[in-house]
Amino acid sequence: MRGLRYFENFEFRLVREALRVRDDWIQRAPHLAKPLRLVMTVYRNSKRSSLMIGLGMFLYGHLAGRSLLPKARRPSLPKSLRRDPDLKGVGLQGGFEYLDGQMDDRSLGLWVAEQAKLAGACTAKLSSFCLGGATHSSARRKCARRLTIL
Repeated sequence: MRGLRYFENFEFRLVREALRVRDDWIQRAPHLAKPLRLVMTVYRNSKRSSLMIGLGMFLYGHLAGRSLLPKARRPSLPKSLRRDPDLKGVGLQGGFEYLDGQMDDRSLGLWVAEQAKLAGACTAKLSSFCLGGATHSSARRKCARRLTIL
């Protein structure tokens, strides 16, 4: 859950914005952005305690507001093991189940460009090419940019 890292740095606004954008994409382009079930496990020697992850999941759900996706759940240990038999049972204290968005960024970008073009916008493709076949990062100064109007 990327939000936990942001919570640890008190970046609540960033998490809220990301959750709203996630819902927008799932609603606008369901063929390119879809819900993805994720499980965050807690083992005996986990870096983050069950309490900390549970608090993070609560904040995540609270910041999501009236999201299209349901809030996180904490299934029982036996239910978690039945649902995900590949989990290692030794030391497992529990876990949290939640939905996030999975997006195909490239296809989503192309779809947005196509929608803009259909709405009358002029779209352009910016690509890099390197002189003399140089592709190593030290040769970047030899690289140029090419702009193609589509």
